[in-house]
Amino acid sequence: MEVKPDIKSESEAPAVSSAPRSPRIHGRYKGPTGDFCCVPGCTNSRGKCNRMGKQVSFYTFPRDSKRLKMWLDRIRLDVLSEDGHLVPFTPKNHHRVCSEHFVGGKKVDHPNSEAYVPSEFPRNAVRKRTTKRSLEAGLAVQVVTKKQKKATAELAPKGRPPFSVKYRFPLPFLGPVPIVYSAPTDHTYINLPSVMSQGVVMETCTCTAPVNMAVIKYWGKRHKDLVLPLNSSISATLDQKQLRTKTTVAISPSFEDDRLWLNGIEERVDTVRIQNLLAELRQRSIEQQSCPQEWFSWKLHVCSENNFPTAAGLASSAAGYACLAFSLAVLYRLRGDISDIARRGSGSACRSMYGGFVIWDKGTKADGTDSIARQLYPETHWPELHILILVVSDQKKHTCSTAGMEVTVETSSLMKQRIRLVPDRIKEMTSAIEKRDFHKFAELTMKDSNQLHAVCLDSYPPISYMTDVSRQIVHMVHEYNKLKGQNKVAYTFDAGPNACLYLIEEDVAEVVSLVTHFFPPIGPTEEFYTGLPTGSVALDQFQVIASQINLPKQPGAIKYVIHTKPGPGPCVLTKKVDSLLDISGHPKYDTRGEPKSVTTDQ
Repeated sequence: MEVKPDIKSESEAPAVSSAPRSPRIHGRYKGPTGDFCCVPGCTNSRGKCNRMGKQVSFYTFPRDSKRLKMWLDRIRLDVLSEDGHLVPFTPKNHHRVCSEHFVGGKKVDHPNSEAYVPSEFPRNAVRKRTTKRSLEAGLAVQVVTKKQKKATAELAPKGRPPFSVKYRFPLPFLGPVPIVYSAPTDHTYINLPSVMSQGVVMETCTCTAPVNMAVIKYWGKRHKDLVLPLNSSISATLDQKQLRTKTTVAISPSFEDDRLWLNGIEERVDTVRIQNLLAELRQRSIEQQSCPQEWFSWKLHVCSENNFPTAAGLASSAAGYACLAFSLAVLYRLRGDISDIARRGSGSACRSMYGGFVIWDKGTKADGTDSIARQLYPETHWPELHILILVVSDQKKHTCSTAGMEVTVETSSLMKQRIRLVPDRIKEMTSAIEKRDFHKFAELTMKDSNQLHAVCLDSYPPISYMTDVSRQIVHMVHEYNKLKGQNKVAYTFDAGPNACLYLIEEDVAEVVSLVTHFFPPIGPTEEFYTGLPTGSVALDQFQVIASQINLPKQPGAIKYVIHTKPGPGPCVLTKKVDSLLDISGHPKYDTRGEPKSVTTDQ
């Protein structure tokens, strides 16, 4: 992140006597009264300090990117947008940090000095107002209004002592203010941390994360423990309205053990991938001093569910670990990119940390610090692009991706050739997405999918993820493109038999009709399609196309079809009904999706 240099950057800024008014921040203007401090909870301004006779200096944000990141990690000015996405704060030339936030009351430019970064912050100060402009400026912090106090007071059981609002440290705006009752109650479940039941505090957070479908595949690791890939990869993040993982995390001193529930079934939490991810998150939180230290001694409960088949080749691990990493990052108040942490759980999970079109750079450093994901283009870049997921099998695949990669890297002679070709393919794919060149995009997508499954078959013993139905889908796509004289549909298969078809919105109805014709559903047609509307096509036009494709009908070969499009990255859910855990920190629902018991917060 680069900051445009100020007239006297990284030095004491002079008072301004006749400058024009700049954008309003924290409800005040930077004008004739001079600079003011943008640290949440600090009320210092140059005019106020001059009137009070206080010797306070005001510093601009540093231009050095590393030092700037250290400042931003300490001050924590990111906000949560209305749609649940974290919006990073970008400092401007008029933003200042006063000297009271540095050890010794003065900034020091030597990296070994304690005053190299701000570290002194008000612990209990809270802004009185959060205006719309302050939200837009990225400087809003937690607030308590009379209306919120009144609404919360109505929840308190009668005859109990009045509640008190506790603030441990200034927080970025994350929605409703966390409320803790000063006496044990039966019902104090609040959306974001904290929860108190029977006198025991529980910090909790619920988030969702998307599935991503790679168009340039990740297959093979150069470092197994750090999950560093042999090649870079590109994917499209899918809309969470159709495909998403939802996770609730909670920590409490009352929990006896770390526990994990996936789709209503308790799973092991002591796996290497989960422990690596947790260790990285906690270490990052300690470095940023983002939350109270006692939280790290509290046990963790995690409840997660998918609205799509798990371990069936639909990138469920990517969405699952991305959601776990994001939920814990919000819970522990982490700031900055965490795609490298999500990568420790599942390599592809780092790409689910962003929306739209995302690239995972393989990196070159031995420690993997440069192997991170970044967004190429947002989900709005190519609005005409749509996706059809053809679910051939919703059963767990026989060879997991991790095991398949190891065998391929060790035994496939074609793998070296693939690694050599991928860099050029990455450049071509990036250009095709930038220009919205679907013909080239489709060609590259299909070639890379074919190559991935070719190296799997070249492994010893061979690995076959695709089925006869998968190959029939490939044949249908090529025949259709041939009739149209150009690439109108692109297929891609991850480590599983299910097909992901990329196509332009205007062609959805025709392709859906072909799928229904050659792979007719056994049950009702309306249950065969889920997601976005598919539209309809003229019967005579369709019959002409279908008659020219030589493909036998296979009733029931495809279980169902999901129609979706590119979508945004992870989101935070702030409503209490969204939580998957009850007030005791246990799952609300069983494997059938039925409530386990009736609780007062439902």
